[in-house]
Amino acid sequence: MGAKSCSESKICIREMELDDLAEVYHMGERLFTKELYPFLYSTWDEREVVGHFSTEPGLSLVAHVGDTLAGFIIGTLTCKDSWAYGYIVWMGVEREFQSMGVAHKLYEQLQERMINAGACQFVVDTDADNAAAIRFFAKKGFEDEREHVVLTLDLTLIDSCGECVLDRLPRVCCEYVPRPQAAMQVRDRPVLGVKIPESNFSRMRLKAPLLKRS
Repeated sequence: MGAKSCSESKICIREMELDDLAEVYHMGERLFTKELYPFLYSTWDEREVVGHFSTEPGLSLVAHVGDTLAGFIIGTLTCKDSWAYGYIVWMGVEREFQSMGVAHKLYEQLQERMINAGACQFVVDTDADNAAAIRFFAKKGFEDEREHVVLTLDLTLIDSCGECVLDRLPRVCCEYVPRPQAAMQVRDRPVLGVKIPESNFSRMRLKAPLLKRS
């Protein structure tokens, strides 16, 4: 299907809902491919969507063009040394709706919510090869671009002693506990085709910590 014009359909931004989770996740799968964005591909999974939706639902937004889900943006709010940071964790727009202003509207709505929540600075990162994203955020006033080095290690490799590296590494578990009222929205409900019991929420992970309010 060809790209639609803004005159044909109005872009509507709203908070992400439970029924959006599967569609948002699969949209990310289509956008963050291994060939185009290896790092984004390796870190995108269903827990990224469900986790942020559960803990900070007001910072997970979707865009509709007509009756079609066209894009999404997921943010988180962090605090360090009494300074609040708004962080754009994920952002994606279906290819057929790109260059229509969907990303701009998603960004503007999230920025407004971050400001209202007390954020003093906005932070975003992306693959160094993601030229479109870099241009987009540069136009929004983001600056001080720095090189971000990502190192990888294949833990299935066998060392010189014939041992699997993975077998000798300590197991690490990162946990968080979602807000009770947020957990009520999704616990024991089918999410992305899988029923997630309440006990599993403690094993979900976030890319950034939550804002701690006194």
